[in-house]
Amino acid sequence: MCCIVVVCLQPPSMRNSMLTVLGKLVMNLLTGDNLDQNHKNMREEFLDTLCEHLHDCNGFVRAKVSLLIYTILIRAY
Repeated sequence: MCCIVVVCLQPPSMRNSMLTVLGKLVMNLLTGDNLDQNHKNMREEFLDTLCEHLHDCNGFVRAKVSLLIYTILIRAY
């Protein structure tokens, strides 16, 4: 939780942009069962980062993360 406090010092628009990039990477490049272990670990780190931002200090960032997670789940099934 302490990293969220530091991250909250950045503008919400910057956080939204970076989280969108992480979400798009997960959706477009890091999906599927044929990934090597390094890519699977990277995907887990990106998803962990997204989940951490569900507790962001800004409501717009929390909403963006919720939308990204929803989109990732919809695309997975």
